[in-house]
Amino acid sequence: MSKIISEVSISANQCKNLFDLDKGILYTFIMKMRGFTLTEIAVVAAIVSTLSVGGYQIVKKGKDSVCINNLKQIGQAIAMFEADHDGFPSAVFYPSDANDPRGIHNLLKRYGATSQLFFCPAISAEFNRYGTNYLWNESAAKEKQSTGASGMWLMTEITSLYPELPTPHTGGYGVLYADGHAAIGRNLSFPSFERKPLASNITAEKQKDQVPDEKKEEIKEEKPISQLDSYMFLNIPSIIQAGKPVSISIKAVDREGNTYESNEKLKIIDFSQTVEPSEITLHKGIANVMVVFKKAYQNNVLTAIDSKGVWNSSKEFTVEPAQVASMEIIPPSLVYAGIAVNFRLTLKDMFGNIISKEGIKISVVAGGDAEYLSEVLSDVDGQIVIPFVFRKAGEIRISFSVSGTTIKESCSVKVRPGPVEKFEISEIKSPVEAGNAISVTIKAIDKYGNRAKGFMFSDGGNTPLYVQEDMSSGIWMETIKFEKAVTETFIEVNDGMGHTGRSRTFSVIPSSPSVMRLLNDSLVFIENQECGIEFSVSDRYGNSISGLETRFTVDGISEFKIKEHQGRYILNTVFNGTGRKTIRISLKKENQEPLFIEFNVDILPKKSVLKKGG
Repeated sequence: MSKIISEVSISANQCKNLFDLDKGILYTFIMKMRGFTLTEIAVVAAIVSTLSVGGYQIVKKGKDSVCINNLKQIGQAIAMFEADHDGFPSAVFYPSDANDPRGIHNLLKRYGATSQLFFCPAISAEFNRYGTNYLWNESAAKEKQSTGASGMWLMTEITSLYPELPTPHTGGYGVLYADGHAAIGRNLSFPSFERKPLASNITAEKQKDQVPDEKKEEIKEEKPISQLDSYMFLNIPSIIQAGKPVSISIKAVDREGNTYESNEKLKIIDFSQTVEPSEITLHKGIANVMVVFKKAYQNNVLTAIDSKGVWNSSKEFTVEPAQVASMEIIPPSLVYAGIAVNFRLTLKDMFGNIISKEGIKISVVAGGDAEYLSEVLSDVDGQIVIPFVFRKAGEIRISFSVSGTTIKESCSVKVRPGPVEKFEISEIKSPVEAGNAISVTIKAIDKYGNRAKGFMFSDGGNTPLYVQEDMSSGIWMETIKFEKAVTETFIEVNDGMGHTGRSRTFSVIPSSPSVMRLLNDSLVFIENQECGIEFSVSDRYGNSISGLETRFTVDGISEFKIKEHQGRYILNTVFNGTGRKTIRISLKKENQEPLFIEFNVDILPKKSVLKKGG
């Protein structure tokens, strides 16, 4: 037997891949060798058959687990899609190409379904060019998950359409059902379809599997000569923490399960490809080693393989994230005062694994005036969502810390004013002189006193981000004047949509004197009797001006007295003598010609009293 093995001289890489070769290829390989008898060929075939059958079953089991795990994760993404759209996706039965927008792999991208989930590892790469090698049940779009029976299938491998090909899994095909569970199954009903043409190499692979019965019998008749059968994994716990060393044992065994003493070097690998060390050495068939996994992974499997291609896999186990080492903050893109927004936190361990654990306490501290929870707990999925309502506009800093640790992260958000609540008018300095232009500032204000812009961007599915923001919006500089003098007044603004604003009260005083007017109906007086001449002084807008008594001069009268009464002036005097007199009343104006009125008065003699009998 040793002579046969030495003459065959198969390389380590060839041995490693022998379990992938079916018996059709094996016969072709052997017949190309020269100098072998039929007996030698049968012995070698028996050895390789033992390796390939055992190895093939282990590989197939690992691929089964990957496929079912993929379908379960896709099922979670479908559940989120249904929650948003109240129904299953309207995907096509099978996409026309990888970029088909109605391909199930494209419809579920936004729900965290990564591209690798849509490829069953047990399916030929011939079908990978369409973006997925799973079919979608088009009739499912008419159903809801709450009403869909658990027996209705949603997804399965495309090879289920080709009965001429061997099933990818032991027992049938990977199937995702409407209630979210995935399993190996058969007997699915399909709508009418056009099958994708199979490549010639797929047909060839099937033909290779169909080894003639007489050759199968010939090989079975020979007793395989083998000592080492496989490797066993011992002491692997069902749950392992990332980064934490775990003691495991690997043992080489023969076909009866006995320890096979060997000092072989083995390579070990898991689905995440992060296990350390990646190579170990047996001592008399046994290796006790501390291993570390860095990536969190559900349904993980550890595989050992030697230089001759002998290998085996462990039972499934789960690698959970390590302790919290960092925190990532996802702030809202646009924040407005008075409108609730959510901050989302993601916790990660030192290896970058996302921690999904319920009950992790987060402490929150925010600057400015805001409503928020000072402490929150992560939910069952590890999601940490913290609602905020800000009142004060401006740059606000928020800090988050994991209770019981030194982990703390901060971020800043720009809070913009909320919707317009009212208008605010700047204070007007009183008094205001009639006719003089004054500047008034009017601001749009939200309910918290922030200057509002008057508009807000809404999220239409593609929220805009500011590149340059005009913060002058919501403020107006107006120039106004008043013509009517009043002791107390105000101004008010209204946008016609219920938003108003009112200034504080102020007074408007007359402008400079511009007009003097005589008010008497008659200018005929009696000599030696006191008489009153009434006149007014006003500005150019007709506002009466008071307080000018001492600024008047009078020509034509030697003695007089001027006083003000109810917005008019009264000149009191006594005329001596009779006849017509010309009177001129002048008002002195600074740096200007005096303002005056000139008029004539008639003085009549005082009538004598006639005595009786005179």
